[in-house]
Amino acid sequence: MLTKEQEKKLLENTLRKIKKSEDYYRNVREPFYIEAAKRYYANEEYQERFGKLAEKSKIVIKDIMAKIEWAMPSIMRLIYGQTDIVAIQGRTPEDDDAAEKLKKLINWQIQRENEGFLVFYRFAKDVMKYQFSVLKVRWERDISTATEEIYITSELLEQLQLLQAAGQQQEAQSLLLKYIEENLPRYKKLLLRQLKSIEIEETTFDEEKALYKAKVKFKRLKKNAPIIENLLPWEFLYIPDGKTINDVSFVAHKKKVSVDYLRKKGKEGFYKNVKEAIENAEDATTESLEDVVNNYENEEYKDTQDESLRQIDLYECYTKFDINNDGILEDIIVWIAGEQILRIEENITGRHPFFGTPAVIESEKLEGSGFSEIIGQLQDLKTALWKQLIINVAKNNQRKTFIDPSVVEPDGLVDDREIIFADLQGKGSINNYIQYEPIEPIFPQIGNVLEMLEMTTENLSGITRYSQGLDGKALNKTATGISMIMQASNQRIELIVRIISEVALRPLFRYLVELNQRYIDQETVIRLTNEPIVIRPDDLVGEFDFVVDTSVGMGTKETQMQAMQIVGQFYPQFVQMLQVFMQYPNLYEKFRNYYKKQLELIGIKAVDEYLPTVEELQQMAQIMMQQQMQAQAMQGALNG
Repeated sequence: MLTKEQEKKLLENTLRKIKKSEDYYRNVREPFYIEAAKRYYANEEYQERFGKLAEKSKIVIKDIMAKIEWAMPSIMRLIYGQTDIVAIQGRTPEDDDAAEKLKKLINWQIQRENEGFLVFYRFAKDVMKYQFSVLKVRWERDISTATEEIYITSELLEQLQLLQAAGQQQEAQSLLLKYIEENLPRYKKLLLRQLKSIEIEETTFDEEKALYKAKVKFKRLKKNAPIIENLLPWEFLYIPDGKTINDVSFVAHKKKVSVDYLRKKGKEGFYKNVKEAIENAEDATTESLEDVVNNYENEEYKDTQDESLRQIDLYECYTKFDINNDGILEDIIVWIAGEQILRIEENITGRHPFFGTPAVIESEKLEGSGFSEIIGQLQDLKTALWKQLIINVAKNNQRKTFIDPSVVEPDGLVDDREIIFADLQGKGSINNYIQYEPIEPIFPQIGNVLEMLEMTTENLSGITRYSQGLDGKALNKTATGISMIMQASNQRIELIVRIISEVALRPLFRYLVELNQRYIDQETVIRLTNEPIVIRPDDLVGEFDFVVDTSVGMGTKETQMQAMQIVGQFYPQFVQMLQVFMQYPNLYEKFRNYYKKQLELIGIKAVDEYLPTVEELQQMAQIMMQQQMQAQAMQGALNG
């Protein structure tokens, strides 16, 4: 518990860090994000850079959007193309069963509890669009209460009262649960859904049935799972004093919340100083990037007469502070609004829950670089050339018409050309009294220039017409040639996926394991392919190694089939030489390593899922020996 003086010092310290991180966002990050958003959406604000050209033609080339949209299927196939998003292996054979259950649990949480495909899709797309994107993980624990009336016997009621009087609440609850499961099956489904507690609030005797009617209150975990959410660029603040976001000293989640939200949280006891915060807080700020993305200024809550709908800025800050005056900084979480501390918590995980990555890593800056920097200027140049080309064609198709009004009636002209009156001093033919503006020839090399820009864009982005299936004039039409070109064009995408995997997803998966080990405190039932899987807290204890399979082609069915073919070659030879391997274990290790290397070369890392270990080999040999001995004994008995 902090003293008032310590809390004041913490508030001043945190407010100073918030200001520093917001200044960095507005002065460094936001200008780039705004430029990236303008180029991606190519909206009205993007047209302003073309001056008078924009007044004559509204056409824009959306190269960045097109390249990103074409890249996304390949990116998502590599990230999300497998049945299991994360693979977990135990450090020791004893941990394998627990690791397998934990893998199924986390995959289920990602795919079912969080709509994982959409979360990772938005995350990867923001990485490509803004060059940097962030995911946040939080644990949500929601306990619901239901009250039911059930009939119980006098003997059961007496036993329950004796146990409660003796302070044996757990035993009383177990006895009541057993009775309900055996005698009231319609409540069994309710009990299986993560029951937290059960207690009898009051009882009345029903003389007609000669049973007690008990009012029973069930408390169960409605939700007890991690929540993965995408943060918008303007919601994530940090002080840039590290090479990655894991190294920085201060991060914060800035979010807009309503006055009604704060009041409810204050009533629940989660926040303090809510009244003072609401009185001191200004209206939530609308970031410039937010206006560009939405293409309008959001004044929705500023003009309302309903105070409870007014939105203010809430900062969830992850920082360090000496809370016990021992000279050592502790990890803490501080919630601040209206320059008031609403809540202080120890950060028991020792790290913040944010996971971000750039598209392209740069040593000099944490955010790296992205498509807007790589091909943004080329898109601007192509748009300007296309505008000029369209304007030129339009002028030639509708040239200005010069007429001599003393000879020609303007109303007699049926087209919508611009008419200019002039004394043409024509003689003879009527054509001398109607003349057209001269044709302005198109620059003959403009096609070559546009093609050069397209090739440069492909070289820089790595997304070619081959990879998009748009080049109908490809010179190399052989399967091998096209495959080689496709592999070369996908290298940039594969590198981006590898960066996303190593920098953001691998740490995120490790964090999910830690959260599950910390917060799963009772039996949990998940259902995969209509098969219930029971996860107990003891199943989550242990040390685990992670394998995140996002290598080249790991998301494709072809690669999985190739792996199965290699394994299919392994087992027949394995069975034939089992006796030899038992006598020479070192020979088996070399045999196994040969196939292991083949699997690793095509991108499979979790090879232990496919190839038996030496220990498993010994177990199989023992089983085979027992079967042979039993068969011999049976044969001897028959012969005897």
